[in-house]
Amino acid sequence: MARRFGRLNLLLVLALLAALAALPPAAAATASDASANLTATVPEVGVAPNPFPAPFDTILSYANLTTACAIAFQSFIGSTSLSGCKPFSLLLSSSTSFYALQTNASLLVGTLDKSCSARSDACQYAMAKWVETLSATNACAVEIEQENALVMQAITALQAYPILSTAACQRDSSTSLYCYAEAAFSPSPSALYFYLLPLGTPLPKSSTSASHMSCSSCTRSLLSLYPSAGVSENAALARTYVNASSAFLDACGGELTPVAESSTTSGARGTAIGMSHSGLLGGALLLALAVS
Repeated sequence: MARRFGRLNLLLVLALLAALAALPPAAAATASDASANLTATVPEVGVAPNPFPAPFDTILSYANLTTACAIAFQSFIGSTSLSGCKPFSLLLSSSTSFYALQTNASLLVGTLDKSCSARSDACQYAMAKWVETLSATNACAVEIEQENALVMQAITALQAYPILSTAACQRDSSTSLYCYAEAAFSPSPSALYFYLLPLGTPLPKSSTSASHMSCSSCTRSLLSLYPSAGVSENAALARTYVNASSAFLDACGGELTPVAESSTTSGARGTAIGMSHSGLLGGALLLALAVS
């Protein structure tokens, strides 16, 4: 059943808008100039921030949670699996310190370095186990039934861990830079919005016009990767992907070439779906079936 994330989506978009507003203004540039500027601005290897950004670093109260859920949630955010795995999906979803460092290219790249190097079978297993733990009747089952914003934010980010871990670690084949870092510092930083799709946040209408759309190879690769997330049971992505993909193809043309999700696990993976504009509906149906 589709869940309502209106308030959560608004908070995510507001956080991203704040991060974008803090970025230095970029002058109009040709594609080659933009690539050169990115190479000069974004390092290939960064410096890890200390302290490292933490998920849910601005929680002020658990007043809206039952006692059992509050205990489970505090155990979750204080767990060694969270600090050790440095999950990009949870940083993207709930870390104000992560957004704050996005004005510093070296620290952002250092954060991605650490998050990508921490990916493992054990981390993917740990994120899945936390979904089970938080969903248990003696934890946050009541809050999930009531669609509590805080708990659903955590569950959605945990479910998005496999696909967003892969997305965060993608590099631009022409520059060897992280695609996410390029998006943060590019003349068209609207590309960052595409990383929010697995968290249930739709592409804002303001980013869908040709003049605001990011038509970079990184954005195309990201959208080509997402259909492989069916095995992650990412219902949030199933609700946001088609409209975002359609807007991208309307503005940028071409096709979305199948990209297999690189994984640290040896288990089965969903099959990536290559889509042209006319093939989006079929792709959406397959993705929806995968998460139903």
